[in-house]
Amino acid sequence: MGVARGAAERVVIPGYANLREFSRAQEAAVKEGLGGRFWTLVHWTNWRVTFPVTRGHQATVAREVMDELDAGRLVQLLVTNWPKPELNHTVVAFAYRPGPQGVEFVVWIRTIPPSPGS
Repeated sequence: MGVARGAAERVVIPGYANLREFSRAQEAAVKEGLGGRFWTLVHWTNWRVTFPVTRGHQATVAREVMDELDAGRLVQLLVTNWPKPELNHTVVAFAYRPGPQGVEFVVWIRTIPPSPGS
């Protein structure tokens, strides 16, 4: 199953212990690079959330995400509760495991404070 990379394979940001520290120290640059909230909401890649999603499509995407994780690559996922525009969030999947209703993806969420050892 997709597993987090070992210390020797991790991406290193010179001068910072981790992405959280870099984001905090370079907040203005990170925000500028991401663009404003409005353009994030209306970006063409987000239009897909307005279309119905079938179980077959979900299964296909889940398989693609697992294949990427098995290959050692992280996967960015959009979390939304469309049609309510209150949730438009990105998480990064780094592993997966069997769950009670299928597969569960283990994700990193920037807004949650780090746990011990992270």
